Amino acid sequence: MEATEKPIKCVWDPNKTLFRILVAKGKTLSNGGFGVILSSADNAGLQTSAHFLFVEEVIYLFERGMIDVIRDQNDTSVPLKAAEIYAFLEPCKLSLSSYLIYAHLRTQSYRVLRHTSSRRRILEEIQSSKDDVTQKRLKSDDVETRKPHLSLKLQLRADAASAPSPVTIRDGDTPSISWDVYKPNAGFVKTNPGLPDIYVTGTFFALQS
Repeated sequence: MEATEKPIKCVWDPNKTLFRILVAKGKTLSNGGFGVILSSADNAGLQTSAHFLFVEEVIYLFERGMIDVIRDQNDTSVPLKAAEIYAFLEPCKLSLSSYLIYAHLRTQSYRVLRHTSSRRRILEEIQSSKDDVTQKRLKSDDVETRKPHLSLKLQLRADAASAPSPVTIRDGDTPSISWDVYKPNAGFVKTNPGLPDIYVTGTFFALQS
């Protein structure tokens, strides 16, 4: 029996430890706030952009039968199996416990993004810039005036792409935020999501001896 083609297909990029999206049908990625965008220069020096997924996003989508993963873009063999995909957790430096936290929140329809130390500052500046544009009643095609706002959105995009792998802290570790979480919202826009509704950290549960 021929396997059903999934709406999303990606390929492993070992240099970036990310998965580059090759095919994305429908609005699953955009509506769910999945993925990051990376820009690079081609051989001619022109800037090109590509969409990538973090390992937790790939596994979550795979578990729901929505994505095929291949190891090499030139490989015409069948997509990777479950064990091969879970094995990417190690090179991506994400623990299974951290993934399970992510998956649990996603299952409840929350939008879950990796936390960075500078993300809140950028989001606050975006909101301030947006308010300033609104107050001055600037036209949407006034590019020069909107440059600071657009620059902040590019900062947010770059910040999201460089987010570190979340960790599950152990007793005695310094507490750290792992995930920025947004309540279920059909109007969620990743380029301007506003401040998170919840900050989540993961820790191991231990009974007192």
